Amino acid sequence: MKTDSTATSEGDFVKGYNYDLGLGVRTDKAKAEMHYLRAAKQGDKTAQYNLAQMYYESGKKADLKKAVLWWTRVAQQGDEFAQCNLGRAYENGEGVRKNLPKAKEWYEAAAKQGEAIAQFNLARLKARAGLLSQAQAEFKSIVPRLKKLALRRDASGASARTSLAKCAYHGWGMKMSKQQAVKWYRSAAQKGEINALLGLGYCYEDGDGVRRNMKKAKHYFALASRLRNARGVKI
Repeated sequence: MKTDSTATSEGDFVKGYNYDLGLGVRTDKAKAEMHYLRAAKQGDKTAQYNLAQMYYESGKKADLKKAVLWWTRVAQQGDEFAQCNLGRAYENGEGVRKNLPKAKEWYEAAAKQGEAIAQFNLARLKARAGLLSQAQAEFKSIVPRLKKLALRRDASGASARTSLAKCAYHGWGMKMSKQQAVKWYRSAAQKGEINALLGLGYCYEDGDGVRRNMKKAKHYFALASRLRNARGVKI
């Protein structure tokens, strides 16, 4: 039997979701935040996660700290997506101080539950530490799942496309293709992925997968810099 508080929580979540996506009503992020917050404070885990995503995607420095707060609450309840997002926050210094050991800790927690981006990030850290042969075996099993995740239109899909771009660029778990890397970077950059914007900038700067174009390189570097400054992120 549902209690009054449970019914209220569910009602607020549904209203928040509808305003967030514009389902049957005009999209209104302020109202979505209000209803998500009400539900989140009553312990609704999905509302807590969606609220964190809203704060993260706003691109504002103050909101990043709120995103980390709610991701932490959800991650502590065992949610693998929140755990992966927390890992990224600690790795990049988004809303918190950079802390690589803590980033690995959250990535490992998510990876144990099969979260593909967390598994990719752990393999990426191994590759950069010189453990390429071990990482390659992991990349090969991860890439097919990243491709499925990349079909999503949300932040997770954009993150998966950025991961695939890095795989194509370096030849991690797939045939090396700088041209394919550019395509993945460009797709993720449209969602405001800082690393995708930087990746595009470097490709244009070095002529990797595209004709060298310093004007476009500077354009993408400037967009990335603008987002980093707005979010207070140092990468």
